[in-house]
Amino acid sequence: MKYVITSCNRKKGIKGDDTGNLTQYFELGWELIISRLCLISMIKEGFFDPEKDTVVTNSSREFLYTKFCKNVMAFEDYEKINFSQDDKVFDLVEQVVLAGGYGVNNSVPKLWGVSAINAEEPYKYTIKEAPEIQQFDLLDIKNVVKDDSNYICFVVRQRDWCDHRNLSQDQINKCLEYAKQKNLTVYVMGKGCEKYTNSENRVYHVSLQEMATLINDTKCRALLTTLTGGSVIRFFTGTCRMITFDLGSEYNPKTPLWGGDMIVFSNLKPYNWILLNKFEENILHVI
Repeated sequence: MKYVITSCNRKKGIKGDDTGNLTQYFELGWELIISRLCLISMIKEGFFDPEKDTVVTNSSREFLYTKFCKNVMAFEDYEKINFSQDDKVFDLVEQVVLAGGYGVNNSVPKLWGVSAINAEEPYKYTIKEAPEIQQFDLLDIKNVVKDDSNYICFVVRQRDWCDHRNLSQDQINKCLEYAKQKNLTVYVMGKGCEKYTNSENRVYHVSLQEMATLINDTKCRALLTTLTGGSVIRFFTGTCRMITFDLGSEYNPKTPLWGGDMIVFSNLKPYNWILLNKFEENILHVI
């Protein structure tokens, strides 16, 4: 059996159990814009058999692959395997780190045809050549929505790592209040965000897979987010607007994590970003 590791979670990526070390917790954004695309390249080039080989990813991310790969395994289960001498492991997480991780630049060779983090070159395959790029195992929308109202999806980041990208509790509350003023249901996605569920105010916590389903429906008015991996899936699928709060003045249109043209495969227009010092004057108008 061949195993290809596209992410890992030796740490959980939550407050109190977090790290910036990619070999301990491989963030969702990097998986979507690097290792998942690397796997698709491997399929196209005959290095991975989607009918026989196994993808290893973090629990709850399996749907990123189950649409086009028969065998998908959670990293926690992978670590329990007693391997035989015939088993082969290809660790894309390790390959990304060896290529430079966060420091990847244009001088580093491409990894399976995926451009370096700050490069301007697009992915080597088009959607026509590799339809898997946009294939996600989504749910039936009827089983996800709680009512018939228009709604927003709200990605709430609560991590120790790069905590300047977290909205404050006051800012979160204001987003929820403004959505209420607009008579919008709110679907909150993020680890540890179950506490925001309030059925009286029509606020509900959803999984990543559920959010990916929600952003593909015409009743979704917008996806609100900061710079975090949970929102990167919108670059690959969805139809709603995307509104990003740039809490660290990090916006760079050439960077994949900010939706640079080399990595956006979905119709993402208009795309708004709001600097922190413009939060108060803009939030009510963009929702």
